[in-house]
Order: sequence, then C-alpha cells, then structure tokens
Amino acid sequence: MLSTMAVWFLGGAAARVAAQDSAFGDRSAPYLLAIEGNWDRPEDDTANLAWVRKTHADAKPFSTGREYVNFPGFYEDENVVRDTFGLNFQRLASLKKRYDPTNQFRLNHNIPPAS
Repeated sequence: MLSTMAVWFLGGAAARVAAQDSAFGDRSAPYLLAIEGNWDRPEDDTANLAWVRKTHADAKPFSTGREYVNFPGFYEDENVVRDTFGLNFQRLASLKKRYDPTNQFRLNHNIPPAS
C-alpha cells in the first residue's frame, strides 16, 4: 500500500476571485489536504479504505467541510457536491436546467438540473 497525505498551500491570485465569479466559489481555505490511498491487492481493500476514512474523519474538525471536486473520493455523503459549491449550487443547477435539462452529463460531480 502506498498512502499519502499532501498539504497544498492555497491563496494568491486564485484566492482573490470572488465566490460569485466562478463555479468553484469560496476560495477562503488557506490549505487543501489530499488524502490518498493506493494499493494493488483486493484483499487489502478493507484495511486501506478504513485508513483513508479514519484519516478523513480525524481531519474533519480542522476543515471547512468543503471538498475539492478533483479529489472526489467515493461521494459517500450525498451533500458533498451541494456543500462544495455552496451558494453557487442553485445558480449552477439553473444553468444545468438551461443547457442540460435531461441531465445527460451526470457521470461526474453531478449537479442535477433545477426543478
């Protein structure tokens, strides 16, 4: 197993973009923690998934609760996408209704079209 945690410094020009000016929204977090577990043998699934989940849970009290959508995990919590996009979620759902009303492009960090 190769498991890592990386701490990425955020800020700079990317942090100066206002939340309503892009889909990504709130950029106020000073750091991003990437928890990554990689393994080859299926018999190691349970132990490795447990390590990643525990590490994620242990870090959560120090987190904003939002997640970076390019590090998707398993989306075990159905609110991850909504929480990640925050106040921009409704605006993005309205755009999805206009440009993809049948939700054809849903095999991603899906934002369903507004009803």
